[in-house]
Amino acid sequence: MPPDKQEDRNKAIDWARNLTTRPDEWVVWATEKTGEGKTDEMVQLAVTASDGTTLLNTLVRPLRRKKIPADATARHGITMDELSDAPSYADLVPRLSEVLKGKK
Repeated sequence: MPPDKQEDRNKAIDWARNLTTRPDEWVVWATEKTGEGKTDEMVQLAVTASDGTTLLNTLVRPLRRKKIPADATARHGITMDELSDAPSYADLVPRLSEVLKGKK
C-alpha cells in the first residue's frame, strides 16, 4: 500500500476508535434526495444516536423541485404527494441543531 494511502487508512482507524470510546458523542445522519445531482434536494432526513435511538426521522419538502424522478422514487419509495405537508429543510434547522448539539 502506498504510504499516503496507509496514512489515510490509519487516520480512519483512529477516528473510528475514538468514536467507540465516546459513544454518546456521535450520530449517524442519513438522507434521501430527489436525485443524485448537485442541485437535487433532500426529501427525507434521519439522525440516529450511536445506541440506535432515532433522534429525528422526517420527510422534507423540497423547495425548488416540483417532481421526483421515477428512478429516485423507485430507490427510496418517496413521492411528491407524500411531501406536500412535510416541513422544509429550513423549517427543520432549529430542531436539527438541537439534535446535533454536542455531537460529531
